[in-house]
Amino acid sequence: MMRCRVLRLVRVLPAWVLIPVLCAALTGCILDRDTSVDPPMVVQRSAEHEKMSLKASLVPEAAEVALGEPVSVHVSVYNSSSDTVLFLPMNTALENPLQADVFEVNLDGERLPYIGIIAQRLPPTLSDFVTLEPGESLEHTLDLAQFYLMNRSGSYQIKYVPRTLTVDPALGVEPLPVSVDEQGVVVTVL
Repeated sequence: MMRCRVLRLVRVLPAWVLIPVLCAALTGCILDRDTSVDPPMVVQRSAEHEKMSLKASLVPEAAEVALGEPVSVHVSVYNSSSDTVLFLPMNTALENPLQADVFEVNLDGERLPYIGIIAQRLPPTLSDFVTLEPGESLEHTLDLAQFYLMNRSGSYQIKYVPRTLTVDPALGVEPLPVSVDEQGVVVTVL
């Protein structure tokens, strides 16, 4: 029945109207199916899960650097639990190169813009996770001046602000929160 109506429209309507009409008709056919989707599953945090944590530290390579020189900081994420955990390095300071705005860099109370890569990716899979044994850490040193506009003299206040990506519950993995020293560090550019 639907096909007859569409064929009559083809004969009557001009081509510039025909394409949207056909798209609407096809969408109606496709959407005629049961499109109900189960609500996303919520992973409940257990008391054991809450005890497990990852701790991040941020240490500048030097407290003072000359203008135009690298502003290198050392970032590490440490498994402080007694269990093996999975860590997702996507959108963290441990990616090389940095691909997300995960630092707060301030100069004289002004937050500086992130000027690095912003990656758009497919959702993470299990192969994107890294296993951290108890007491094990991942480390990376990066030059923040490549990713933030640090082109003036002054004292830069730097904080690491890790992001937690949303992971498909079907993977059976929930990224652990990363705790960070809220004070941050200061690097003076002369």
